[in-house]
Amino acid sequence: MVLKTLLVTVCLLISSNSSSQNMTDAGRPTLLRAKTIQVLTSTEWNKNHTFNPNVEGKRVFAAIDATPLFRHFRATDATHADLIIKIDDDEMLDRVTFDVLDPEDNSIIYTESRARVAIDNDIRRLVQHFLEAVETTRSRDAELREQARRVELQRKQLQTLAASLQRDWESVCAPDSKGCTPTPNQVWIDGNSLFELADYQPSGASDQHPMIPKRMVVNCKTEKAEDALEWSGTCVYNMTWSNGATCSVTTSERITSVSITRVDGVSQRIGWAPVKDGKCPIAAALFRDFSLVPKQISPEDQQALQECFASGACKGR
Repeated sequence: MVLKTLLVTVCLLISSNSSSQNMTDAGRPTLLRAKTIQVLTSTEWNKNHTFNPNVEGKRVFAAIDATPLFRHFRATDATHADLIIKIDDDEMLDRVTFDVLDPEDNSIIYTESRARVAIDNDIRRLVQHFLEAVETTRSRDAELREQARRVELQRKQLQTLAASLQRDWESVCAPDSKGCTPTPNQVWIDGNSLFELADYQPSGASDQHPMIPKRMVVNCKTEKAEDALEWSGTCVYNMTWSNGATCSVTTSERITSVSITRVDGVSQRIGWAPVKDGKCPIAAALFRDFSLVPKQISPEDQQALQECFASGACKGR
């Protein structure tokens, strides 16, 4: 057996009885924190054949030297190694096995076995596959850390936005709408959820207009998924008519933009036609754009709020 030490910056967990390249999630942390490696070789041969193990061992190491492995890792002895690479050249079974072990308990954390054809090429391919597995693991870890960073940044931004939002808002009437009365709303953020609450009497509600509810209570909840640009969820309309009849309708809603001075979104319309037949209204197929603004806020106050939010000085609603 020939021993040689090297240094590695990685480690992978794999099933030891697999006959092909394998890796499990359990070994990834070991791979990411590993710094040093030792390389061992062993050779199995037919005793009836003339064979020099020292020559064959040197041939295996020469094949390793021709790979990028030494450019990626440094060498150390077994007592300081984070990983041990063990290469078994088995002429009797015509197999070459590349194992990566955890020196702590000698468990195999990465393994690949292949048919032995041309040992130089076999070693080169085995090392190449190991380095590719290392790079894949590192890249995936970097992606997960970046994702976690973005999620944490979004969480802090939502916390700041939630603390800066005014509680009382009102709907914005379209410029071409006639007889429109802004609807009062309460708006707040809790975690990654945005809530809207409106309790009002619809315009035109009276005994002479039985199709229009006397009271409308609207509860909306939309959520912002990780890395999402919009909030999505539902609104529940609870309606009460002057004759005591009640109905509840659930619609879908998207919030496309949220700031301390404006909330924009798209909400599913309500279909009122069934009310003519004494039935409850339904969620319609059409959607409408809507906007909310802080109630009774002057342009000067809007500017002040924007500056306050930008500086992070706003603490309460």
